[in-house]
Amino acid sequence: MSQSSILDTRITIPEAPRTVDQMLEAISQAVTEAAHLRFAIINMGGLRSIPPPTAVLGCQDCAARDLLTRTLQTFGWHAVWHIYYAPDARFKALNLRWLPDAR
Repeated sequence: MSQSSILDTRITIPEAPRTVDQMLEAISQAVTEAAHLRFAIINMGGLRSIPPPTAVLGCQDCAARDLLTRTLQTFGWHAVWHIYYAPDARFKALNLRWLPDAR
């Protein structure tokens, strides 16, 4: 049985200034609501600035993958991700692992 990626879920998030962590949380919440499945983005730490930078981000009816990619690009962060699924709990998690700056 084929199954589409949770990151293909169409989401809408109003544009607003957010830190990267706030944007990741907004994406998690929007995917959870749209997919009717618990979804979390697990930020495995990495680059941090104090105070954290903000950017105005959002989207209207876009794929979660596109907004996640745009978020990482906007903040200049490089990461890989893995998606985990717990079928009994109807829960998916995206594990982000930050990569060293490739510049």
